[in-house]
Order: sequence, then C-alpha cells, then structure tokens
Amino acid sequence: MLRLCRAGLLSSPLRTPVSLVRAFRLYSEIVPRIVVSKPESHQPLSKDDPRRKPMTVNSELPDPLKEKNYQLLKALAFFTSMTAVCLVIFNYEKTTSPIINSTFHFMRRSTMARTMLGNSISFDGAVPWVHGTLNQMKGDIDVWFNVKGDVAQGCVVLRASRDSRNDQFTIHEWTLTVGEKEFDLLRDESVTIFL
Repeated sequence: MLRLCRAGLLSSPLRTPVSLVRAFRLYSEIVPRIVVSKPESHQPLSKDDPRRKPMTVNSELPDPLKEKNYQLLKALAFFTSMTAVCLVIFNYEKTTSPIINSTFHFMRRSTMARTMLGNSISFDGAVPWVHGTLNQMKGDIDVWFNVKGDVAQGCVVLRASRDSRNDQFTIHEWTLTVGEKEFDLLRDESVTIFL
C-alpha cells in the first residue's frame, strides 16, 4: 500500500471496500510474482559414494542395571549433600535475621550478659548455628544458640510471639545460661529489649 501511495496510484485514503479491491489489484500488478520450482528428483547415493556415511556404533552401550549398588550410593550421596546444603542455607537465613541481630545488639549492652560473658559477645563455634523455630511472618520465635565472650561461653534462649504483623513481639523468655547458672535477661534493668 505504501508503494502505491508513493507511486501516486492512490491519492485518496482507502475508506470503501471498492477502493481496497482496486488497491490490491494494482499492488499485485506492481509486485513481481515468485515462481516456486519443483524440486529435482535426486538419485540415491551409491555404496561407493564418499558422501554416504554408514550408521554404526563403535562401542557397546552402557548397561543401566550394571553396578546397581554404586548407582544407589551415588544417588544417596547426592541427596545427602543437597539436604546438607539446604540446612546450611536455612541456618544462614536464621543467623542473619534481624531478630538475632537485635538480640546480640541488646546482649552487648546488657550489664548482666557482659558481666558473665565478657566483652566481644558473638556466636560460639566455627559455624554459628541457630536451633529452633524462627518464623517472623507467623510471629513465632523459639530459638536457642551458643554464644561466647572474652570470659566465658553460654547458651541463649529466646521465646517470643505476636498476634499480627503490625504488633511488636511479646517476649516470653530471654535467658542466658553460663555453666549451670541461668540468668533472666528480661530482669536486667540496664537494657530493655524489644523486637
């Protein structure tokens, strides 16, 4: 249509069916016709033709049922490693959550915790691990983890819950156990924890 307009064959816009038919007839006269030729019949390749490649298998196909125990061992090792990787990823999400960061923030300012553990309070062990449930969306926190300071090592237990996302967490238990002694950090007047 553009070619027809540029060539000056269509001066008025195409508004009626008759003008559309005329435009298509003119367009078919301008555009060259493409003739599709029939494919030539090919002769089959002879046996001596170098282009003919035989389909052969030079080696035996592997037997899938051979070495069953080895295949089961590999599958077991794969699923075990994937489970371990998933546990490490979920634990990393717990250790870097805002709840655990806030707990450490308040513990480092707590006079009771610094008296028992010393300064530089952090996770104990080469790999920090948070045990228990930490679900901020449902408002359910029930975790415990090992901590260390300059003086001693201990275990922190934190239990809290909330009714809706707009509410703050209500802390039911926040204790520090060093050796056989248990200290209630909620009674520490030097710090007020809120999550």
